Amino acid sequence: MFTQRELDYANTKKFLYETLAARFACKESVLKAFGDTRIGAQLKNIEILNDSKGKPEIILHGEVKEFACKNQLDNIIVSMSHTSDYAVGNVVLWKNS
Repeated sequence: MFTQRELDYANTKKFLYETLAARFACKESVLKAFGDTRIGAQLKNIEILNDSKGKPEIILHGEVKEFACKNQLDNIIVSMSHTSDYAVGNVVLWKNS
């Protein structure tokens, strides 16, 4: 369910499992924000990577990218956090007008 780049990033963190849990929560949030969890998405096709300043970003691939393009969902903002016991991920998306 994670891409190699996500795993490589998580392996640099002290809290490996918590980091991955937060990314999983974001992947699930993307599907829920799309409003259609039946698109047959593989979770690897929703990739969460950090930019050079550490800000997490969503990168879509495959059928998920096709769904977003078809529905003009071209802006996704992601936020995630974790503690040793909990992980949370939120996304906001909208269409460009």
